[in-house]
Amino acid sequence: MKFILTKKFCVYVDFIENNNEFIAGYVGKGKQGRVNDFKKRSNHWKQIAKNHDWKRVVGFETDDENEAFEVEKVLIRELRTFIHNEERTRYACNHTLGGDGTSGWKPTKETCVKIGNGNRGKVHTKEHNILIGKNHGRNYKVKNKRKQSPETIEKRNVKLRGQKRTEEQRKRMKEIANSDQTKQKHSRSFKTVRALMRLAKRLGFTPGSKWHKGNVSCEIS
Repeated sequence: MKFILTKKFCVYVDFIENNNEFIAGYVGKGKQGRVNDFKKRSNHWKQIAKNHDWKRVVGFETDDENEAFEVEKVLIRELRTFIHNEERTRYACNHTLGGDGTSGWKPTKETCVKIGNGNRGKVHTKEHNILIGKNHGRNYKVKNKRKQSPETIEKRNVKLRGQKRTEEQRKRMKEIANSDQTKQKHSRSFKTVRALMRLAKRLGFTPGSKWHKGNVSCEIS
């Protein structure tokens, strides 16, 4: 079966049908060439394909690549296809959390050894060292940010409890709520829910079911 996309990017799901159960295993994002490619896949994906028949469905299409990344991340989380998720499905083979980058990827010991051997003995340029220093400084600040104790948090809550907002605060909150950034954020979340419901419908579930909330016994959410 060849997929013909109506938009530039799509998010698709590979799943296994087993005894009338639809069990998700992989969520991917790409263009038409990628969604129609069943050969350039990970060894994990190919190993499952030796014993089971992968089926694929396109759940979301868009011309905005960032939007596709966001939907991909949500589907990987909701369908539990990340291999390091404790509640992953039995065919899970997403090695990252999705999106632009390698978030969640955990290299094996062999990979770490290869990376170490490859980098050993390398001499960085002055510009490279400056960039490394900046990055370490930023990560250091985030990592070592002082955490507030429960007592401090409770004192702050007691102090704020019962306080009335000033007219200036109310005006500022209204401006934030009506800003384009807030509207765009809510629009993206609604599109994600619609994508999940369209995917559920294609897999045989009726729209409006609690499938995308994790209450379906077929192990797809």
